[in-house]
Amino acid sequence: MAANWLVVQVAIELKVKARHPCPFLEYSSYFSTNIFSYCNRDYDILMIPDRKENLHLEEAKRLFSNVDDWRIIRSESIYIVMKCLCVDLYERSITSMIQERGGLLEYPIRYHEGWEYHKIRCIDSKIVSGILEEFSANTEFQILSTTDLGIDGMFRKQMISFPDLIHGMTDRQLSIIIRLFEKGYYEIPRKVKVADVAEELGVTRYAVEKTLRKAENKIMKAIMPYLLIKQRFSDT
Repeated sequence: MAANWLVVQVAIELKVKARHPCPFLEYSSYFSTNIFSYCNRDYDILMIPDRKENLHLEEAKRLFSNVDDWRIIRSESIYIVMKCLCVDLYERSITSMIQERGGLLEYPIRYHEGWEYHKIRCIDSKIVSGILEEFSANTEFQILSTTDLGIDGMFRKQMISFPDLIHGMTDRQLSIIIRLFEKGYYEIPRKVKVADVAEELGVTRYAVEKTLRKAENKIMKAIMPYLLIKQRFSDT
């Protein structure tokens, strides 16, 4: 029997904004700026770009009252990290609807003035139609744009999947790599040595280096397919 091959004629980028029951969306209404959310399947991460913003902690405590483990990290921005809400609070989330219909969701998701903004990559118009049917049946939404990406467009514009990027990284690995980044380890010239951070933590330099290498290795494995795609389809 001859194989059935799928020939992709077009790739489409769909941008929509939606309004539905969501604590992140409600929380964003207390801020004057955009806020952004990421998910790595285990944790949700809210980013507030302006660290001068009031955190509205009373509202946060109310909206995230069902979450046992949530904490605040302050750096150039403010991050609120918590156990993933999707499984606990919703039978079907917007992101799961998009993925079940074959869409590739780009993170971060943006929240602003009571709306949730999504950028979705679709390999053909059938997937676009399916996603819009799901939105029509489940939430208020507006189409912002549909863009024909052209042949190879799916790969040229595909963004790194945040869940795939950090899935499997331990809290220790995340803590070490974030601490080193914030202290200027990745700047040129470096502003801190591994030994300095090890001394602060009361552990050996080898222990920090080992944890750091494991974290960097996981990140490199996650981004390597995109580097190869970039190399393959580069215009230069």
